[in-house]
Amino acid sequence: MNLKIVVINKLNHLKNFYRRHPKKILWLGVPLLLLIGLGAWAYTRRTQPEFETEVVKLGEVADVVSDTGLVTAENDLTLSFETGGVVRTVKVTEGDAVYRGQTLVSLDASLKAAEVASARATLAAQEAKLAELVAGPTKLDLASAKTKLENARKTLLTADLQAYFAGPSADYAASSFTYTAPTVLGTYNSDQEGEYVLELYQSGAPSGYSVEYSGLETGIMEGAEGRAEPLGRRGLYLQFPENFIRAPEVIWRVPIPNTKSASYATNRRAYEQAQADYDLKVAGTRAEQIVAAEAQARQARATLQSAQASLSKLSLTAPVAGLVKSVPVTVGETVTVGSPAVALVSDHNYYVTLYVPEAEMANLTVGDLAEIRLKAFPDRVFRATVGSVAPAAEDRDGVASFKVKLYFQESDPQIRVGMSADVDLEALKKTDVMVVPGRAVVRSNGRIFVRVWSNKTVEERSVEIGLRGSDGSVEIVSGLSVGEEVITFIRDEELDRLAD
Repeated sequence: MNLKIVVINKLNHLKNFYRRHPKKILWLGVPLLLLIGLGAWAYTRRTQPEFETEVVKLGEVADVVSDTGLVTAENDLTLSFETGGVVRTVKVTEGDAVYRGQTLVSLDASLKAAEVASARATLAAQEAKLAELVAGPTKLDLASAKTKLENARKTLLTADLQAYFAGPSADYAASSFTYTAPTVLGTYNSDQEGEYVLELYQSGAPSGYSVEYSGLETGIMEGAEGRAEPLGRRGLYLQFPENFIRAPEVIWRVPIPNTKSASYATNRRAYEQAQADYDLKVAGTRAEQIVAAEAQARQARATLQSAQASLSKLSLTAPVAGLVKSVPVTVGETVTVGSPAVALVSDHNYYVTLYVPEAEMANLTVGDLAEIRLKAFPDRVFRATVGSVAPAAEDRDGVASFKVKLYFQESDPQIRVGMSADVDLEALKKTDVMVVPGRAVVRSNGRIFVRVWSNKTVEERSVEIGLRGSDGSVEIVSGLSVGEEVITFIRDEELDRLAD
């Protein structure tokens, strides 16, 4: 008979007895109830199994990694100068939002700016020269070069012409007459080089003396005082001073060009350069000239670029958009190479850094979702995604761990670098699968099985398990059916009794 029915019947008998004998129940009732209760407990201990069960059902299993980390900026930069100098401008302050390429701090650039201007002018000149060579000489260029050559030749042959005393008669060496040479005037209009030899002699000329000249030309001219007389037919004139020597055998020499002149060397070089330029114009541009000019232009361009690069190093610009953390320099301060000038953090792409132990890495991959709770805002949940997983482990307090970056899915102005974060990272999740508590799964002698409770008997049934959830649940791939009852806890003695 069912124990419950027995107990109910006994209680009904006691109730009726109490109605008929109310006084006797006082001394009989209490011991009798105790006796009945003890009997029921003993029967229950003997007949009811000591174990717990759960029903196999469809549900979800999730492998969740829980950890803590810190909010970090994608770019956390300390900017410094590559060269030393004096700070001229500071254009930002702490907390300012800056855009990429914005100038933050600048050093004195006057010297470098001058170098850039000089290099730019040199490049312009070289490029103009190259363009001229590529285009080749024009008729005007040829005419101009020829005129320059002719002028340089005239200057060479005519400049500073003088008559040099070549020897008076010994009889008149101590006379009171001056030995001052006649002055050479005019422009020599011949290309022939050489000299005029002038010999004075007494004649019937109004002055009483004449000059016989030889060398470049031959002829006779009057030796007149204070008046220029033609020396041949090539544009030159002679003018004798007053009281000049009037004696035979007085000789002067007029060299053309005047190699004794202080300007001769300069004029000779100018003429030779004009001749070379003219020859080039006539010959036209040679390929090697263009190659050389191109090389010179490239060198000038490289010099300009180097100067511009040096100038650019005197200004610090923001490499990314972000927020200014600090500016530890002031105007007028002298800074050295590498000393911090501006600290900058990016204003987006914040992430939380975790170090996940090796044992929890099995199911974690890039793209996994996570929920983040910042200690500053414990009631808010921020969504994040695994952006990267380090390829190699690091030692963290003796545990091999992998660095994982979780990027916030949405930016939020309340998120700040350095905030502490509690993270639940969903490494893997399966839904609509058979689920049992992990306590129901037994491993023994290489077998994986569960104990199925059916028809008051226990059956050990092998199963194939899948994902293990962080909450202790286990996915059953095969071996069970939804609705079956599995044992999650049972005493050894009870298991032995049921097995018998």
